[in-house]
Amino acid sequence: MSAAKDGTDIVFHASGVGDPRGLAVHGDMLFWGDVVTETLWTCDRSDCAGTTTAFATTVGALTRIVTDDEHVYWLSQSKGAIRRKALPPSDSAEETVATGTVYGAGLAVDETHVYWTEGETGGVSRTRKTLDTGPELLGGGNAPRVAVSCDAVFWTQRGNETPGYDTQGILRAPR
Repeated sequence: MSAAKDGTDIVFHASGVGDPRGLAVHGDMLFWGDVVTETLWTCDRSDCAGTTTAFATTVGALTRIVTDDEHVYWLSQSKGAIRRKALPPSDSAEETVATGTVYGAGLAVDETHVYWTEGETGGVSRTRKTLDTGPELLGGGNAPRVAVSCDAVFWTQRGNETPGYDTQGILRAPR
């Protein structure tokens, strides 16, 4: 659906797109994942009723999508991985950014790193976009969402039995 700024004229922007999960906009492109076909789709954001294109296939149960100036990143819970592919018009292959994200819940990028949360199983982690280092755990606990600013990483904390992480709130660590 799309709507005028005053909330009127709500219409379907795209229909027949499967079971959409995850959504990101980059320039004139709209990206979404379909958990039924395990495909990452794209279209011109001004007219998705026109042509939709399969951007990446066999992406699994995709839950989050983010973009930067070079890539589209997605988190696949069913594959336990974070993957990426260069933005069009490149026809590059998909790459694995990180594996072992059993219950990946949040995804964010900055200029140098990809950040993700592992929800109930392990806090917030990051890895370099150059893919030359392994994942680095920034903080533990039950962390469903993550956001990045110019100087810090923020994540939500849902209370659990992990010592030091039994209180709900928002945590912060330097980038």
